[in-house]
Amino acid sequence: LSNTTERDQFVLSMGNIISNYGFDGIDIDLEGSSLSVSSGSTIANPVDVPIVNMINAIKSILSNYNTSTGKKLLLTMAPETAFVQGGMSAYSGVWGAYLPLIHALRDQLDLLHVQLYNSGTMYGIDGKIYSVGTPDFIVAMSEAVIKGFNTAGGFFTGLAPEKVAVGLPACSLAAGSGYMSATAVQSGMNYLLGKGAKPGTYTLQQTGGYPTFGGMMTWSINWDKTTSCATSYEYAQNYATIFNSSGCAVPGGLATSSVLTTSASLNWNSLASAST
Repeated sequence: LSNTTERDQFVLSMGNIISNYGFDGIDIDLEGSSLSVSSGSTIANPVDVPIVNMINAIKSILSNYNTSTGKKLLLTMAPETAFVQGGMSAYSGVWGAYLPLIHALRDQLDLLHVQLYNSGTMYGIDGKIYSVGTPDFIVAMSEAVIKGFNTAGGFFTGLAPEKVAVGLPACSLAAGSGYMSATAVQSGMNYLLGKGAKPGTYTLQQTGGYPTFGGMMTWSINWDKTTSCATSYEYAQNYATIFNSSGCAVPGGLATSSVLTTSASLNWNSLASAST
């Protein structure tokens, strides 16, 4: 969104899509060079026009939805690690570029699920480097956005644990890196949630973990359904196990291709005491 014309067109087009199809949320997933921070820009006071325009556009979309429906539009973000935790390494170009967006929209943000895949190594807030595809990566990257961290663009104030989730590929073919077995995911998540032992070398700064942690996101539902690289619905079932949830929309005894039909007969009887 390099100018106000593009910003306003984005607001209009997104508003039309949300209204026409009845969507109740928007996920911000900007990759590559979509966002970039320059010298002189900070987390609290960004000067880069595309970032400023995106912040204002999202605020307008949220406001317009609330005005027309009386409800809050769900707002989530799915940035790559370089755009968020990467700000600890550098604050330039894509490194840390999402942080002004997250900061400006933190009050409206419902869930931040950084993509913990297709990533290089990243610093944790303990100053050590962690590798993608490990339970440590889940724990270290998650606590970083909860506790906050220093960058050359200022301190990033962390988010409430319930606003943070982990993003992982559903199976090995879904991403170039980052896939972990269900057991490995459980070990990282259980430690993060405060109900399991430390699975690696990263030690949580908050003793007892984060029982209100926001959840898990996957790339993607389609990959979780396929049997080409994992058990069908492995990720969803693992989520249900980790969060003790029965609310996953995972097919049970019925095949997903089944079509169920039924009919009903309705009868109306007059009240016996009716006088007319």
